[in-house]
Amino acid sequence: MSGIEILRFVQPYFGSNHFRHTYASAIRPILNYDMPEVYEPEERVLPGIPRPPPGRPPKKRICGAYEKERRPMKCSNCKKIGNHNKATCRVLMLE
Repeated sequence: MSGIEILRFVQPYFGSNHFRHTYASAIRPILNYDMPEVYEPEERVLPGIPRPPPGRPPKKRICGAYEKERRPMKCSNCKKIGNHNKATCRVLMLE
């Protein structure tokens, strides 16, 4: 360093004297904290009218965690009850 005092480059705003002067005055308590004022119904602000969110609405609803699954289908090819139909039947592939 060249021997220049560092505090010459700091603004007085950042000093401790200015900080003490800022909080020297007493902070007053809030009036009627335990008993707030009674407001008239016409003074109350009501919530706005909700708008639908932008974008395309979802096509399929989201199923709940404990909701039943799809009902089983009956295949017209093998006549078995399960979760497949004629298009996805494995009996045709085995023959």
